[in-house]
Amino acid sequence: MKTISKILGTGLLTLLGFLPMKKAEAQINGNLECNLSKNSLIETNFFYNLPLNTKGFTFLDYYFNGDKFFGKSILSTDLIKNLDLETQVYHAGEPVTKAGVGLKYHLVKSKNVNVKVGIHPVWLSKEGKFIKNQIDMTYSVGINLPRNFNIFAFGQFNLASNGGPQWGYGEIEVNKKIGKNKKLEVSYNPSLTNQNKFVPKYTNRFALRQNF
Repeated sequence: MKTISKILGTGLLTLLGFLPMKKAEAQINGNLECNLSKNSLIETNFFYNLPLNTKGFTFLDYYFNGDKFFGKSILSTDLIKNLDLETQVYHAGEPVTKAGVGLKYHLVKSKNVNVKVGIHPVWLSKEGKFIKNQIDMTYSVGINLPRNFNIFAFGQFNLASNGGPQWGYGEIEVNKKIGKNKKLEVSYNPSLTNQNKFVPKYTNRFALRQNF
C-alpha cells in the first residue's frame, strides 16, 4: 500500500509541476493513467509546444513493484512538408540514460488517420559516447472511429542488433472516451516487449486514463 501511495504521489507531483506552464502559456496538456497487468504501473503523459516549431512529448512510468521509473521524451521539429527531425531521450531511473537523433515521415496525416514511420541511426550514451549496434526503426498508427472509439499502435525495432534485427518495444490500444466531458478513457492496451528476437512478447493490459 505504501508503494502504491508513493507512486500516486510522485505521479501527481510530476503533473502538478507542469500545471503552471499550462496556465501561463496554454501550450501543454496531458493525462494520468493507471495500467493494470502483471507489472502494473502509473503513467504520466505530457504534450507540449516549444520554440522553433518544435512539439514535445514526455512520458514517465512508475511501477507498483517498486522498480525505478522509466520514461522517454520525444522532440519533433518540422524540416519540410511531412518530414520531421526527431530527438529521443530516455529516462531509465535517472534524468538521461541515452539519446538518439533521426527522421520521422508522415505517411498519412488527416483528421481521422495518422501514420508515421521513423529511423534513428545516431545514439549517444549519457557519457556522450556513440552507441554501436543501434539503428532504430519506428512506426505509429492512429485511427479515430465513430462513437468515441480510437485505435493506436506504435513500435520500434533495432536494425543493427547483434544477430540481426530485434524487436524493442511497442503497444496496441483500443480505447473509448467516456463521461460528460469525454476526458476519461478506458482501454485494452496490450504491450509488445522484447524477448531477444524479432517477434515481440504479447502481454494483456487494461488501462484507465484521465485527460487534463
